[in-house]
Parts: sequence; structure tokens; C-alpha cells
Amino acid sequence: MKAELARHRLTQLGINTPLGREGESGLAALPGRERDWEAAFERALDYATAIGGSAIHCLAGCLPPGQRRLNDKHWVYYPEDTLFHRIFLQGNASPHNSPPGEFGLTCEISYSVHKPLPCDGAALVERVVSDCRRVGMLGEHNPVRFASQLDMPCAYVVYDHERPAHVATIRRWLDGTGIVLAGRYAEWEYYNSDHAFLAGSRAAEQARRALPLAALAEAS
Repeated sequence: MKAELARHRLTQLGINTPLGREGESGLAALPGRERDWEAAFERALDYATAIGGSAIHCLAGCLPPGQRRLNDKHWVYYPEDTLFHRIFLQGNASPHNSPPGEFGLTCEISYSVHKPLPCDGAALVERVVSDCRRVGMLGEHNPVRFASQLDMPCAYVVYDHERPAHVATIRRWLDGTGIVLAGRYAEWEYYNSDHAFLAGSRAAEQARRALPLAALAEAS
């Protein structure tokens, strides 16, 4: 190739990285193919260097329909026509939240004695999967490989008319104990995920300020 380029006085502007297996169209973004991608890129770099190429086009690859991201959001809220009120797509928060080539999600259902679950166990999971397909979150190419039910009986902070006064009393008492409050249950506030992170940051700063300088120096 290098000899032919020289004979015709041409410059190789760039080359593509290998396509991978049939239908993959590249390897750069395929979960579970990281080592294959590293080897493929090294090979492409050797070729480009040998022929004087100036660029390498990294082919990202294409996942089969059943393994593609279900959605580009982290949280999706639904009205009352589904059993769940919210879906958390944890695979979008971090690629380490799902197995390679797969995609996980969490369907959240609020229930109480006034709003009981219509069913439980396998029947509940089947109902949730059915609702996911009905609203388009799961398509025909998305098989469900694993599903489970986790019950959190105290998932939300319950507000009542006495809450502000009671919380203020507890806070005043804790102020003299050195206990730092952080998060939904410690502060008895309805915190979203972003508020929970901020509460943790504030608590860490409050605890740092409370430590004597000698302790801070020893910790660092």
C-alpha cells in the first residue's frame, strides 16, 4: 500500500478501525469488547503509521436491537395509567450498573393501605413488564432476562401538621450532641437524588468544621 501511494504520489488521509464481527460495524463503543477494541486500534495505528496516514476513523459499532439503550433519560415519570409511577434507568447513570450488552431499569410503585397493590410476586412482575411494553419502554426486541421484586415499606417521608415543630425540637436537641444530620430520613425532608447529594456535601463540610485542627491534620 505504501509503495502504491508513493508511485501515484498520493497521501493516505486516514483509515478505519476494523469492523469486528458480522453486523457489529466497529468495536469502540460495544460493551464487553474493550480488549478486542484495544487490539483493533493498535493494529489500525500500526497500519496508519506504516503508510503515512494522518487520521484513524474509530468505528463505534452497532448493538443488536435487543441490547441498545432503552432511553436516553435517567428518570421517566408516568401518569396514573401505569402500575408504576416512575422508572429509573440505572444503566444511563453509569455503564457499571448493567451487565455488558444488557440494560437494567427499576420500576417504582407507591402503595399503602389506602392504595394496595393489585397483585404480588410473579404476577406483579408480569404486570410491570406488560406496562413497560405498553408505554414503549420495552420493545419486541427487548427480552427480560432477569426480574425481581424489592419491597421498601418506609420509602417516603410522611408529612403531617406537627412535622415542622417536631423536627425543630429534634434538631435543637441534636445540635449539642455533635451528630450531623444528612439526607431524607435524618432531616425528615422529601429529598430527590440531587438534593440528597447536596445534603451529604453540606454534612461533610459541617463535620469538617467541627473537627479540631489536629484531627484534620492527622486525617490528611
